Amino acid sequence: VFSRNAVMAWAIGSPKCVEHFKKQCGGDCFWGEDLFVDQCLWKVLGVKRVNDFRLLLEDHCEPPKDWDTCVESQRVAFHPFK
Repeated sequence: VFSRNAVMAWAIGSPKCVEHFKKQCGGDCFWGEDLFVDQCLWKVLGVKRVNDFRLLLEDHCEPPKDWDTCVESQRVAFHPFK
């Protein structure tokens, strides 16, 4: 989940991240987009991260029974149902 400010930082700064990680990894880092965006925002663009683990449910993180029905209105996403 990204704030508007994080999305704006990404829109403006993503080319800087591409160049940064090309140098760091000596080419492609072979990361998925989730790791790339996470590291870009945090390490290159300096966007503050605030974790709120109540927003998402993940099948690998001991979810409640019937979590995969995707009906809890307090949640914003149910992974791996992206």
